[in-house]
Amino acid sequence: MKCLQCGADLLDSATFCARCGTPIRATSFSYLPTDAPPWPATVPQNISRIAAKQPAQAAATALVTSAPAAKPRRSAGRIFATIFLLLVSIAIGVGGTFGSLAMNGQFARTSSVPTNAGHLVTPVPTATTGTTSPTATTTPQTNLLPTPTSFLVVKNADVGISLKYPADWVQDQPQKSAYFIGIAFHPHQAIGINLVIQRFSSTGSAQFKSTGDASQSILQQDYQNGSLFHNYQQIQPANPTPTIGGVQWIERDATFVDTNNVVLHAVSISVQHNKLYYNISYFALNTLYDEAMQKYYSQMLASFQFLS
Repeated sequence: MKCLQCGADLLDSATFCARCGTPIRATSFSYLPTDAPPWPATVPQNISRIAAKQPAQAAATALVTSAPAAKPRRSAGRIFATIFLLLVSIAIGVGGTFGSLAMNGQFARTSSVPTNAGHLVTPVPTATTGTTSPTATTTPQTNLLPTPTSFLVVKNADVGISLKYPADWVQDQPQKSAYFIGIAFHPHQAIGINLVIQRFSSTGSAQFKSTGDASQSILQQDYQNGSLFHNYQQIQPANPTPTIGGVQWIERDATFVDTNNVVLHAVSISVQHNKLYYNISYFALNTLYDEAMQKYYSQMLASFQFLS
């Protein structure tokens, strides 16, 4: 290069002219790389707003800045596994609760007669408070069941019957299927008392060989073939051929022991009327059977009538 003052030839690295001593360029030093852009010569427009932040705002900014980083989200597989385990635990708890309630008579037990006829759901008997003992209880007791103050008359066209039942009892809605239609009566409280009346359709009636077979089949299916009872024993009824509604029925009785080691007495009575089979089933704790018959069942059976 040449000196701008005297025109002498100079080295490219020269900082001053060797002939006239004129400085060629000022020396400077920077830590920035050689290709770094030049430092801005003007103040940014928003520098005043940044500097003017209130102390509270600055503190809030510092808190936000110092907050810990969010944890990474769980994978979809781990989420599904957690939900599955939760549902399993809920199912186990609910299953245990319902199993316990079923054993105590709070829920009905579904059963069906041989082949595929099916019949009305039969509730599981419930022990009355104070009658459960470590060994099977068979000694009759009295004055443990409430005495009805009045009876109501029901005429059910679906089942085709009428009868009286205690006014403080519950009449369930009829249950229907291709094989039967039936209705149940029971006290509000679960005291091991229940009566069910059902009429079998022509399809359901065809499954029975005789009236006695209908009574026996329903009794065995409800109380002998289930897992909630044991020591099933058929017993001789006081009257094997009772007259109900002006016609003769066939009765089958049995006793069995529930999981609380309490003895119960069950009755199944059947008749063939207008080519269709009818069945009346009821049960009670063995210690309360005679009292239940006197206060409830005998009066209900005595009032029974066919509507056609």
